[in-house]
Amino acid sequence: MHIPFWLITALLFPVLLYQGKRARKNTPRLTEAQGSPSGQHGEGALDFRRLVIGESTAASVGVSSHELGLASQLALQLHERTGRHPSDKGYRAIAEVLAGDDWIGS
Repeated sequence: MHIPFWLITALLFPVLLYQGKRARKNTPRLTEAQGSPSGQHGEGALDFRRLVIGESTAASVGVSSHELGLASQLALQLHERTGRHPSDKGYRAIAEVLAGDDWIGS
């Protein structure tokens, strides 16, 4: 016996709705890191710039400051391993970059 997909979905909708609301209510909300999302490692002129675009990881969600976040730690590792002077910037979403930041064009 074949039961149509739409019928199964309609019958399970109340259960799925309850599970979704419960998951949303119980999921912890982490705050973004404090401070500026951009920085430089090393002294002197910049050798190169690096832009990290992504979701919560790129925005340093879950750490206390942006210096502990992904973009800054990548730049620090590049500086320590190569001796060059990178700058870093982390963005939470591509829309923020396209909204008028001069980072890409400079």
